[in-house]
Amino acid sequence: MKTDNKIMNLFSRIRKIPNISELKKERDVDGLIKALNKIPNSEINTRVKTIKSLGDLKDPKAIEAILFQLDDENRTIKKECVEALGKIQDPRACHTLINVLEVDDQEIQKKIISALSKIKCRESIPALIDLLRINNRFFRPKLIDTLASFGPEAVIHLNKALAAKNVSVSTGALNVLSKMGQEAIDELANNLEDSDVEIRWGAAYALGKLHGSSAVDALQKALNDPEITVRIAAVVSLGIIGDEKSKVFLAMAIGDEIAEVRQAAKGALKGIGVTKEDALLRAIQSKDNIVRAQAAWGLSRLSDERSISALLEACKDPYPDVRIAAIQSLGKNRTHLGLEAIQSALRDPNEEVRLAAKKVMKHVKMKIEYLTNDLVTNNQRRLLETEKMLETFGILTVDPLINALDNYLELAEEERTMVETGFNMAHIRSDEESRTRALSSMHYHTAERTANLLQNVTGNYFGMNVNAWRQWWQENKEFYFQPYYDEA
Repeated sequence: MKTDNKIMNLFSRIRKIPNISELKKERDVDGLIKALNKIPNSEINTRVKTIKSLGDLKDPKAIEAILFQLDDENRTIKKECVEALGKIQDPRACHTLINVLEVDDQEIQKKIISALSKIKCRESIPALIDLLRINNRFFRPKLIDTLASFGPEAVIHLNKALAAKNVSVSTGALNVLSKMGQEAIDELANNLEDSDVEIRWGAAYALGKLHGSSAVDALQKALNDPEITVRIAAVVSLGIIGDEKSKVFLAMAIGDEIAEVRQAAKGALKGIGVTKEDALLRAIQSKDNIVRAQAAWGLSRLSDERSISALLEACKDPYPDVRIAAIQSLGKNRTHLGLEAIQSALRDPNEEVRLAAKKVMKHVKMKIEYLTNDLVTNNQRRLLETEKMLETFGILTVDPLINALDNYLELAEEERTMVETGFNMAHIRSDEESRTRALSSMHYHTAERTANLLQNVTGNYFGMNVNAWRQWWQENKEFYFQPYYDEA
């Protein structure tokens, strides 16, 4: 009797449970959903089969029913629900999957990561990055692949994660960016202009780790970042990349106002195995127009024979920007040959080059006038420095020095007259030596030094005869490119 009852109960249950295989074959999604809602919780295998069938049919109508089943405590049901959601790929599942991501089950976590990847659920990016903190070999490779699959949209989040205190997160973010390759490099280069300093730092740091040679120009701009940490990160990355452009920019970074940045640049160049001078001199021979221009600008701080020779050659470069950079650098170096090259550039066929030369010559002229006024000083060291600087300007100082000589002689005569009048009014009787010393004013001594400077610059000597100097200059200045100087 009892056996008969058991058999009857079994047949009763079979009649109540629909044929899942038949429903799947007929692609009856509504029937499968109804069946899933009716199947007793204890029938794990049948529920799993039904959820799998709904996933295989990939009909979005099944989303709500599967999401409801996802709350089940049974591990096998959860796994099957996650897999089914990944197959259907409906964005409505994203929020729930993100919430379930923290489940204490690595196998389910791995399946959720896979599902989010298939759905292309971009709002899950921050949560997935946060999951990088778990340094687990079981699902970490899948996690990195999933984040990389989101492409450029994930870069800004990964960029920010580089500054995370958790090493596992920052390292993982770098691994993802590395896997993304060039598209990550392009986005990181753009992020160097972000308003967030942490993002700019992270971008500068990562570009070196990714060996992003295509981002060298962007890193060069980062060398002017207001934040020291960003500049140092850019320097380190340029040192890692180590191509010709990087060497030029590192050589220029040695001129940074902050000691830490300068030290980092020196260390980076040392790591590459070149000196600043060699880097610039090699770069100015580059086939890349921009590299040659940057190298020419970098040589502005060097005044040795090799650097000046390279800049003079760069003044003949076919690329106008290189000629402009060379002219500006020679203007800072202030050598005789350099100034002649700048004068010649005033007749360059390119208008921008001519304009650059004109600006440099105006600056030179102002500097010379300032220095001639600085000749009046009791500070012997300062005087010697001023005279030395004036001599470096060569023949360009002749006209200003002649005018200065004339001015100092007039001032000396005024002083002499005042002193002479003072002697006479006071009826002072003194020996001739004392009288002569009193009448020898500071301006008179300055006039003497000015005349000596004119002699050193021109190789001629007319003493303090201003008229003789003017006549000589009028007759000879055309031989010294002075007409071009007058144009400036």
